[in-house]
Amino acid sequence: MNIPKFPLSAVAALAAVIGLSGCEPQGTGSTTESGVVAGRILAKGNVPVNGASVILVPVDHVPSPVFRKSAAVEAVTDSEGRYSISGVPAGTYALTAAKDSLAVFRDSVRVPSAGLDAGADTLLRAGSLEGRVVLAAGEDSRTVLILVMGTNVFTVPRDSAGGFGLDGMGAGEYRVRFLSTLKDYRPLDTVLSIRAGGRDTLSGPVLLPFLGIAKVTGLTAVWDASMVAVNLAWAAGDSARVSGYNVYRAAPGAPFGTLPINPAPIVRAAYRDSLLEPGKAYAYAVKAVDKNGNAGPLFSASISVQTTKGEFTLVSTLKPEGVSADVTPLAVSGGDIFWLRSDRIDVYDTSGSMVRTIGDSGPEAIRYGVAIRVFGDTVYVIDVLGDPGSRPKGGGARIRKFTKDGQAAGGIDLSATFAEGATRAAADLRVAADGTIFATNGYTLFALRPGGKIDSADSPLDPGFRNLFAKLEPSGGKMMIMGSYRQLPGNLRKTQSALIGGDLKGGIPANADYFLNAYAGDSEGNTWIVKEDSLVEESGTDQALRLRIRIPEALYRDVQFEAGVLYLYDYTASAIRIYRTQ
Repeated sequence: MNIPKFPLSAVAALAAVIGLSGCEPQGTGSTTESGVVAGRILAKGNVPVNGASVILVPVDHVPSPVFRKSAAVEAVTDSEGRYSISGVPAGTYALTAAKDSLAVFRDSVRVPSAGLDAGADTLLRAGSLEGRVVLAAGEDSRTVLILVMGTNVFTVPRDSAGGFGLDGMGAGEYRVRFLSTLKDYRPLDTVLSIRAGGRDTLSGPVLLPFLGIAKVTGLTAVWDASMVAVNLAWAAGDSARVSGYNVYRAAPGAPFGTLPINPAPIVRAAYRDSLLEPGKAYAYAVKAVDKNGNAGPLFSASISVQTTKGEFTLVSTLKPEGVSADVTPLAVSGGDIFWLRSDRIDVYDTSGSMVRTIGDSGPEAIRYGVAIRVFGDTVYVIDVLGDPGSRPKGGGARIRKFTKDGQAAGGIDLSATFAEGATRAAADLRVAADGTIFATNGYTLFALRPGGKIDSADSPLDPGFRNLFAKLEPSGGKMMIMGSYRQLPGNLRKTQSALIGGDLKGGIPANADYFLNAYAGDSEGNTWIVKEDSLVEESGTDQALRLRIRIPEALYRDVQFEAGVLYLYDYTASAIRIYRTQ
């Protein structure tokens, strides 16, 4: 049998793991009485084999790279093929014999205290077995020791992928223990069969039981130029051991730090990093986190991504004949543009062709539409029922609902107070996932519950910030209301925003100064704001205002995003400009 040569470092580590303390035989269950074990070793045709090596090893002996013969007794056959081993303690043994390329293996040989006539064993051509042992998430399998119990045979994988071989073995079934020097791995005991003269390969890898936090695999990174963000995704880990993930960012080739870029572990196996500078390269890695908040010891394989300058290219401009300057809000769904006029909704496709008009006739005709939103297959419009002038007073308001193909679908009455001060510059609405409709006229906030209940509360914005350009946007499961007021020299507009819970109570004010023109939100709870010459974002998590994408200077009054396309309403030109990234 081939006994491998071990590096000294591996010998020391593995000896510590096995817990070797001396050279005494292990686990024989023997008494102080001993006897003689005798027998014969033959070749095919009952030919005696001279000079064959015969070894007796206790069946539960753990072979060791340090004390490889500590538990063995052995002898060499004579010209008649006979051997005799004296002083063998009573117990159960494995008997192996070998000469040249021939070998034999007998398991569970019971030796009584008086000794044993083992009879004759016939040598056959030795067999071999190839396999692969694998650790969690690609850790180096060369940390594994492969121990053939009840023998003096042990080996280690020949490469980091875990390939190993058991060569020169007698036919039989062997109890094999796989043991790693790494913590968090439990030893694996299994039975492997070897055929006489066979060269077999295991059908699948041997997997050691893992008790720790696995290394994350399958990390991908995609640069989204339209949103100026990197979208990361990876394979989800075992939910019984992994409760979240940490994401790390560094310059390519630089080491990852100890602090992740996410403030708290991420539950989903995906993350969007938007705190980036266009035109730079970034590297990412991920660690899994257990239920106690402990991050795993290993980073995932790193991945690099190159960001680009997020310039937009004008695709088309919608400018219908006879449309004068007005603050006309819009919504986008499925590539169709729902452009709210005073008394109707004009629906265009992205080529600029009008495909239909909604709400221009019948009992559900729009009187004075001030806000529009598409949620699912339903179009929602806030319709002020008073004087259809530029600033209607009194008369109440109604949320009208239409199907996307133009059919009336009912509506919800609002209190008469909604109409006061409600203009297209101030009114807005959003539809939550549970069907709740949030609406504002700049002064009052409304929550229209699916069961018909309507809650209302005064806007938490300071009086000087209400009415003009008020908007609602989603932010971390709450609603954000924003307002703008001209009060600084040079027409600089100071803005104020507040986060509103589902009960419309409380508020967290956050102020920023910029030339404010239009708002929109995205699915991640971030608020996008258009300035005269750039697109900026106020994050729903860190309130950091950042320059995002430069766009042609104009006076914009609404902005929408869908599928990487930017829709901007230019108030001065009374046109909708459609942009895509280059």
